[in-house]
Amino acid sequence: MNILYNAVNVISIILELLITIDYFKTVSKKKEIRSWKIITVCCVLTIVNAVALIFVNIQEITTIVMIASIFILSFLYKLSTLKRIIFSAILVVLLILSEMLIGMLLTVISDSTVEELRSNLFFYIQGVLISKLFMFVMIKLFGYFSIRSETRISAWLFIPLFTMPIATFLVAYVMSEYMYRTKDLSLMRIAAISVIALTVSNVLLFYLFELQIREAENRSKEMLLHQQIQNKSDYYKELAEKQRLSNKVVHDLKNQLFALEELMKSDPLSGAQEFKKITNQLLSVSAMTFTGIDSIDALITAKKQKMQENDIQFTHRLCVPKEMSLQPLDFCVVLGNLLDNAIEANEKLPKNDRYISLSANQKQGYLSVQISNAVSEKVRIKNNEISTTKRNKEIHGFGLQSVKEIVEKYDGTISFEQKESVFTVIVMLKNS
Repeated sequence: MNILYNAVNVISIILELLITIDYFKTVSKKKEIRSWKIITVCCVLTIVNAVALIFVNIQEITTIVMIASIFILSFLYKLSTLKRIIFSAILVVLLILSEMLIGMLLTVISDSTVEELRSNLFFYIQGVLISKLFMFVMIKLFGYFSIRSETRISAWLFIPLFTMPIATFLVAYVMSEYMYRTKDLSLMRIAAISVIALTVSNVLLFYLFELQIREAENRSKEMLLHQQIQNKSDYYKELAEKQRLSNKVVHDLKNQLFALEELMKSDPLSGAQEFKKITNQLLSVSAMTFTGIDSIDALITAKKQKMQENDIQFTHRLCVPKEMSLQPLDFCVVLGNLLDNAIEANEKLPKNDRYISLSANQKQGYLSVQISNAVSEKVRIKNNEISTTKRNKEIHGFGLQSVKEIVEKYDGTISFEQKESVFTVIVMLKNS
C-alpha cells in the first residue's frame, strides 16, 4: 500500500514540475538554457521533493520545498525579477486552487470529509493525480492557443487531443462512485493503478502531439529552405549564362578592334562610326573576371554593382581554383547570402563608413571564405549563432540556414566574430 502512495507522490511531483516548465515556457516564450540542463534540474528537484514528501512528510516543509522548486525553475527562462516573483506566485495559487477544486468535487461525490478521503487509497490517488492532470491540461491549452497563430495549429486537432482528458475525468468519476461502495482492497489497488496509467497516458499524449507538430514544422521549413536554394541556383545559372555571353562579346570585340585599326587607316570617317558602335557594345556589358568561373564571377559582379549603387567600398582578394570538387552553384549560394547580409548591414551606416571586404583561398583541402563588413550595432552571437533583427525571423533566417546546410554538406565550418564595428564571418568548405 505504501508503495502505491509513494509512487503517486513521485508522479505528482513530476507532474508539478512539468506544469511549471510549460507554464514558464508559455509566459516567457524564451528559453534560457538547453533542454538537457532543464532535465537535470528537474531530476534533482524531483529527488529533493520526494525526500521531503516521503521521509520528512511535514506539510509546511513540503510546501516550502515545492514553492522553492517553482521559483528555481523560473530561472531557466528569461524573465525580469518582478515578473519571476509574480508568475511564480500565480502558479502556486493556481496549483492550490486546482487541488481545492478537485477535493471539493470528491467530497461532494463521496459525501465524505477531506480527512476520510485522504485515508482512502483510491480517493487519495484520484484527488492528487486528477488535480495535477486538470492543471496540466489547462496550462497546455493556454500554451497551444498562445502559439497557435505562429504554428498554424488547426482548431480541429484540439477535439481528439482533449477527448482523452475528458474521458479520463469521466472514468475517474464513475470509478469513484463504485469505489466508495466497495471495501475490496485488491480491486481498489487495480482501480488506483488504472488512474495512474490513465494520467501518465494523458501526459504522454500531449507530448506526442507536440512532437508531431515540431516534426511537421521542421518538414515545412526544410521544404521552404530547399525551394529557396533551388530558386537561388536557378538565378545564379542565369547570371552565369549572362556572364558567358558577356565574355563572348568582349572576345568578339577584340577581333573587331583589329579590323577597326585597318579601317581607320583607309577610311577615318567610317572608322570613327565603327569605333562608336564598339564603345556602345563595351558599355552594354559588364563582364568582370574575379575567379575565372562564370557563375561565381557573375554573382560577384551583380553584388559589386549593388554595392556601388549603395556607395559601399568593396575590396577583394580571391584565389579560387578553377577545378573544384565543390559545386560552383553551392559556393554561389554561400557567397550570395553572406554578401546580401553584409550589404544590408552597411545600408544602416553613413555612406563614408560603408565597406565590405571579401577574400577566398584554397588551403589544406579546404576553400576558405572570409567576409568582413562594417556594422552599426553589436551583433548578438551566442553558441556560434546570430539573431536576426528582421520582423519575419522564420523566413529571413533561411538565408543563413541555407549557408549552414551547404557548410554541413561539404564537411565545413562557419564562425562569426565581431571586433568593435567590424563583423566577420569565416566559412571553410571541403574542396579536395
